[in-house]
Amino acid sequence: MEKEIPLITDEGYEYLIVFKEFCNTPRDYGIVIIDVSIILMDDITPINSLKTFFRFSKLILDYLNENNVVLYYYCDTSNITIRSNRIRKITPQEFRSKLFSIIFEKINSQDFIEKPIKINDPENGHHYTSLICHKENFKLLLEIEKDLKSTEK
Repeated sequence: MEKEIPLITDEGYEYLIVFKEFCNTPRDYGIVIIDVSIILMDDITPINSLKTFFRFSKLILDYLNENNVVLYYYCDTSNITIRSNRIRKITPQEFRSKLFSIIFEKINSQDFIEKPIKINDPENGHHYTSLICHKENFKLLLEIEKDLKSTEK
């Protein structure tokens, strides 16, 4: 189930999409949890097109169609270019979370559920994650969400 997919975007940025078993779980849920990471291979702040984001989402959806798993996606805090004229200022992590949810919703085959989760942490900044699974595993997704939310401060 572990897999790495290299991707070069139309903008010329090199990424590695990594699917790796997530072993840091408080208990056995009866399904494999896979951590999906989208890793930029260069030390730059990219400006990606909508087409690139759809490519990321399509690769993730393809993986889900091939594997009966729950995907865990943690939105990182690294710098991101956000329009300066945005009315509401949000963190890069929250921006990534919202963007990921919107794009996944647009390409979703209706067979999968994407659940964004905000874990409140006033000391270190809030954490944004998403869980994605086949609809038949929705109850498991809710159990995992409950355990994640139990770590709130």
